[in-house]
Amino acid sequence: MDYVDIILLFVSVLNIFCGVFVFTKNRTSVSVQLFALLFFFISAWSSSMFVLREVTDDALALIFVKFLYTSAAFIPLVSVLFAMQFPSARSRLSEYNITLLFIPLPFVIWLVWHPGALVYDVSVPSNGVPRQLLVNFNIVPHMLYVAYVTIYFVLTHWFLWKIGRDSNKRLHKQVTYIMFGTISTILVNFVTNIWLPFLGNFNLNWVGPTATTIMIISISYAIYHHKAFNVRVQLSEFLAILLIGVSIADILIGVYYIDSLLLFLWKLFTLFVVIYVTKLLLDKFFYEQKQKKELRRMNEYLKQMDRRKNEFLHIATHQMRGPVTAIAGYTSLLKEGLYGKAAKYMEEPLNRIEIATQSLNRAIDSYMNVARIEEGRLQLSPSEVVLCDLLNESVSSYKMLANQSGVDLILDIPADTDQSKCKTYIDKKTICEAIGSLIENAIKYTPSGGSVTVTGKLSDDKSNAIIHIKDTGIGIPKDELDDIFTKFSRASNAKSMHVSGTGMGLFVAKKLVEVNNGVLSVHSDGVGKGTTFTITLPLMQKPAHLSGNISHKTRRKTDKKLWFFDL
Repeated sequence: MDYVDIILLFVSVLNIFCGVFVFTKNRTSVSVQLFALLFFFISAWSSSMFVLREVTDDALALIFVKFLYTSAAFIPLVSVLFAMQFPSARSRLSEYNITLLFIPLPFVIWLVWHPGALVYDVSVPSNGVPRQLLVNFNIVPHMLYVAYVTIYFVLTHWFLWKIGRDSNKRLHKQVTYIMFGTISTILVNFVTNIWLPFLGNFNLNWVGPTATTIMIISISYAIYHHKAFNVRVQLSEFLAILLIGVSIADILIGVYYIDSLLLFLWKLFTLFVVIYVTKLLLDKFFYEQKQKKELRRMNEYLKQMDRRKNEFLHIATHQMRGPVTAIAGYTSLLKEGLYGKAAKYMEEPLNRIEIATQSLNRAIDSYMNVARIEEGRLQLSPSEVVLCDLLNESVSSYKMLANQSGVDLILDIPADTDQSKCKTYIDKKTICEAIGSLIENAIKYTPSGGSVTVTGKLSDDKSNAIIHIKDTGIGIPKDELDDIFTKFSRASNAKSMHVSGTGMGLFVAKKLVEVNNGVLSVHSDGVGKGTTFTITLPLMQKPAHLSGNISHKTRRKTDKKLWFFDL
């Protein structure tokens, strides 16, 4: 046994292991079954070549040459079937196509096994060295055999090319790797197993079976690296089996060379150690894979729950919007005296109802914005906005709430502010909601007799508009400032005011400012020392600088454009 025999034996064992591994991992996939079958026939081809190199009898050598040609004849047929089926798991091969492809096979096998048809004589050298055996064949049958193999491999690559041409990027890469491996293997076999034997040189015919390793590696890489059959996770198991197989092959080959029983026992002991260590590693690996799979499942479950939560919020807020709007509408009509002049004692309750409905409306808007933000479908409609007008409108909306709470709400805009330079291109509605949420929070958490001051000015470099909402309220503990903008977060001292809240207002306000390319920050010197929220908005003229992925959609009835932001 020389190095060539060792290589052939290794290739044969490797293909058997690969075939068994692939087949047992996915027995229901037709593509996998055909791929495993390809392994088995390549293994049969390599085994026949290995045995052929070992026999010394001419008659026996002739039988194994015929086995060699027979096993090789199945490889192009299975390759065509694999190419037609790939990468589908379910069978898409019609009985007509299968029958048509199988028709030449009986004739080819007849050529191989009929006495004197394809191969009529095999000569083993008289010195008993089978490495230089001579195979005598008839040219016409041999050319028919070569034509059969060539046509079927051409069909294989034609089907693969069609799949790669009409497929997505990932599948195109898979096909590219497969075609590279098969073409490389075919070119090597054409030289070593067709052209050289045709010239009477059989010295390199062993290279053909070993060259199929290129095809197997390329197909396996396409499968595992690009997940063609979704068995990439089992690659570690395959490598472990391969390691054990190599160890067993080493012992079997060593029987020819090892004279020491002690050395043979040492190799056997090494094999058991390899098996034990491999089992431990596989157990750990599959445990980790199981944990990862469970984490992925839980992640998907949480995402599904989050989607359902958003759907619930969407439905609930829409259901609430109608009744709240009706309450607000009828309250306004009562105050305006449409149903008769309201008594003096009713003014205070009506004001409370109006403030409560406004607060509830803002809460509904916050919930709806949370759902829109998380689903990436927040709709913006940017326009040119004057800072002073924006602040006047926002402060005016909360005057009644401030008066009822006994809080002094002050708007402070420097007298020397040039309003023509205080323009920014933003979505007015979302910024108003953000400013309103901050003002409402400041009023809620400022005791009676305190004050809330809203200041608007330009930055020192005149490139940004700065809005401060400063209160003299309960403040925020310094160690909680970093978390104040997270969802459902409320300061620990907020409960002392006995003010209800969801912890969503600041989260939504920050998101609404950010989608307008602004920045929202907070400062507080601690509990009881008040809080200052600062909004920084860039002064700009063009909407192209707004953050998010913007897609333009124009309404048919107006020229107004909408920007949809994917957050």
